[in-house]
Formats: sequence, C-alpha cells, structure tokens
Amino acid sequence: MSENIRSNFHRFEQKAVTEISNFAGRSEFTKIETVAVSSKVPVGDTSRAISTFSIAFDRLQTEFVAKTVRDYIAMRSGYVISYE
Repeated sequence: MSENIRSNFHRFEQKAVTEISNFAGRSEFTKIETVAVSSKVPVGDTSRAISTFSIAFDRLQTEFVAKTVRDYIAMRSGYVISYE
C-alpha cells in the first residue's frame, strides 16, 4: 500500500499543475498588456537608523554569546560531576 503513495502523488501533482496552468491561461490577469509603474519614492538618510541598529545588534550579540558560554560551562560542569 505505501509503495503506491509516491506514484499516486506524482499523478495528483501533474494533474494539479495542468489545472493551474489551464486556469492561468483563461485568467484576465495574465492578459494585461500595459503595466502602470509608480514614480520612485525618495529614500531619506538611513545612516542613523543603520548606526542605531548596529549598536543594538552588537550589544545583543555580546549578551547572547556571554549567556551561551555561561550555559555551556554550567552544562559541561554538570556532566563532569555526574560522570565522576
């Protein structure tokens, strides 16, 4: 029974792809000939945001590394004690 799952799934997959392709071919959205493009949006100065993000990331990364090392040392000590 389980050996037929792959072949049945393959047949279902092919049928689903064919149905989706047929639907897309009949869709009004695929027949659009012109596309409206909006004008470019000016981007403000992002250096302050990037700097703030960098500071916050560095602080959180340092805290994370310190906590991970502390937890690893505690875990390792626990294993050494239980092994002895």
